[in-house]
Amino acid sequence: MLTKFETKSNRVKGLAFHSRRPWVLASLHNGVVQLWDYRMGTLLDRFDEHDGPVRGVCFHSVQPLFVTGGDDYKIKVWNYKLRRCLFSLLGHLDYIRTVQFHPEHPWIVSASDDQTIRIWNWQTRACISVLTGHNHYVMCAQFHPKDDLVLSASLDQTVRVWDIAGLRKKTLPNTVTPEEKAAAAVPSPAVDANSMASKLGKAMPNVKVEDLFGGNDATVKYVLEGHDRGVNWASFHNTLPLIVSGADDRQVKLWRMNETKAWEVDTLRGHINNVSCALFHPKQELIVSNSEDKSIRVWDMSKRQGVQTFRREHDRFWILGAHPDSNLLAAGHDGGMIVFKLERERPAYVPLGNGVLFVKAATCAPMSTPAPRTCRSCPSAARAPAARAWRAPSISTSRRTCCSSASTPRAARTSSTTCRATAARPRAARRSASVASGCRPSSWRVSDSPCSTRTTRSSSRTSRTR
Repeated sequence: MLTKFETKSNRVKGLAFHSRRPWVLASLHNGVVQLWDYRMGTLLDRFDEHDGPVRGVCFHSVQPLFVTGGDDYKIKVWNYKLRRCLFSLLGHLDYIRTVQFHPEHPWIVSASDDQTIRIWNWQTRACISVLTGHNHYVMCAQFHPKDDLVLSASLDQTVRVWDIAGLRKKTLPNTVTPEEKAAAAVPSPAVDANSMASKLGKAMPNVKVEDLFGGNDATVKYVLEGHDRGVNWASFHNTLPLIVSGADDRQVKLWRMNETKAWEVDTLRGHINNVSCALFHPKQELIVSNSEDKSIRVWDMSKRQGVQTFRREHDRFWILGAHPDSNLLAAGHDGGMIVFKLERERPAYVPLGNGVLFVKAATCAPMSTPAPRTCRSCPSAARAPAARAWRAPSISTSRRTCCSSASTPRAARTSSTTCRATAARPRAARRSASVASGCRPSSWRVSDSPCSTRTTRSSSRTSRTR
């Protein structure tokens, strides 16, 4: 783990990265919401209008807004430029666990201990749908990044996927595509005269039956059952039809879905206490989870096994956050939060003349070096490239060769008698011969000249392996 930023505060229950600025929001158990610049390591602002712990927080992707949800049953929408709360959304009857903005529509989804998921239009400040079906606390709810789906996790040991296409068509008619309009124009099958719908239609001809019974705006598409205890978190994959969930049974489960069904793929075991949160890494094929066992675990999606574990001494982990566009992750624990990367992205490098020699995989490659001066004694130097990737040898060689002897045909190497003779002389003689031939480098240690007496960039052999 490469820690980029760390704070010490009250217990962190919610985290959110800004999509463009180096900011992270942390909602605390004491009711304070902190806005941090993780690049500079400074506290930019704090917001403390909630009464009680704030468990959910989320930035808007475009507008200067963020939303919070707390134990005071209130959802608050804030403007961080004006540094104040714009309005509150009331309707939940118990603690609010998570809140999230929709990536495109003016919607907010919230999950609550009142066993419901609510979808709000933050522009009209109204609740547009209530999703009921869970029979215990709903710990988490989130929108799918692209499709008309909502994912929820509950202590009733289930994960549910909800289809909200009907809600979008009803409340946002401008988003309906021509294909959806054509499908809606197909006549529905005839209704039985003795059915309940027919009887209600005769009694109340101006009221739709689906509106009377709660509507078909949001329906359950899949119910994922497999955890043995309450599920604390579930997350969609950004691009693949995958779901990851973490529960109090100490397991992380991977699920796959298609148009008709969803099923369990595998179970990841290793945590020794309740799994608080689990999500997909935004850039790599990894799953990251944290737990009340004071550890963060990284799992390989293809091998389905743990690859890394990071532990803290005394602090239980509660929440994870991932930056939408970079490799940054954040984790909230009992004593604050950390912003980190799983591995260093900057390669090992060393200055080399006017350029940089860096390591990429098993290859050393120079970058941004000027064109070399020509060598009058080496006929192939004019054809040698200024920067060519070379593989470090496993056994160092004591014999120093001309810059292009490894990449030049045998006939050309045989004709370059001056360079071959130079390689066989003592160091002082080679240095004077090089100066006499007009190939004096700018530095005796590392040279840009193609006929340097030391290690050169275009040679396939070197006297030292770094």
